[in-house]
Amino acid sequence: MEGKTHVIGGISAALTGTLLSQNGVTVTPLWGGEGMSHTLTAFEYTTACFTVLVSTYVFSMVGAKIPDQDHNARAMPYRDPLGKLVWRALHPGSMIPALKRFDAKHRSWQTHSDLTLLVLLGANIALYSGMLPIPANSPIGGIWSIIFLGLSLGVFSHLFLDAITKEGVWLVVFGVIPNKIFRARVLPEKFRLVPKRSKYFKTGSGKKTSNGVEGKDHKGRTWEDLVNSRLSFYNNLVLALIICSWAVYLLTGENLINGVTKILAVMRGEAVL
Repeated sequence: MEGKTHVIGGISAALTGTLLSQNGVTVTPLWGGEGMSHTLTAFEYTTACFTVLVSTYVFSMVGAKIPDQDHNARAMPYRDPLGKLVWRALHPGSMIPALKRFDAKHRSWQTHSDLTLLVLLGANIALYSGMLPIPANSPIGGIWSIIFLGLSLGVFSHLFLDAITKEGVWLVVFGVIPNKIFRARVLPEKFRLVPKRSKYFKTGSGKKTSNGVEGKDHKGRTWEDLVNSRLSFYNNLVLALIICSWAVYLLTGENLINGVTKILAVMRGEAVL
């Protein structure tokens, strides 16, 4: 997918991360679960929600675009010092010409593969299980959980969006390496969720031909256009759930599912707020 689509995907990742944080899928649940000594007040919870949303947005946007640092120097999305450091790590030939053969190309296995996801998964497991020298239930643990969550969801959104194009993403651990071991192509080396030979499921706008525009559906939309519209719908839906989670907590002091269950019990006269 193109950069603009990955930006929308990054927003989707940030909103998803905020909703997960509101409902306890982090080291430090927002509503006062394990590791919290008290239930948050309305002001504390509102502040926490806003802080998590902003923080997750920042790191999700980084994660959503950082895989494309494997582009050439003119096309890399981040040109700040850290971005350039990542780019040079992916292109060692820019510093040592003898290593040019190891330079990453766009959609390289280094940044667009199952290996990328497994490294991020390992980092999250290490944080959640206490393998890192970071107290899991401390404020610093909560901060790192937000950073890891944002980066991981951002990268996942990038790879998912590229996997729904016919170019796909690499299967290194579950494809390339086993094939090298068995010296035969016994497993697919690319993962895609759409047909490989389709002219529709491709990155970018349709290609103009003498018979019209190739790569558009009956409504004149490209696959990229359709994905953008569906992501926008998803973002609006998740934003609505975030607002609902916030309102439910203010009413019940519980996360969304438990809070709605409690409200329904109150409506049936089985409980009180």
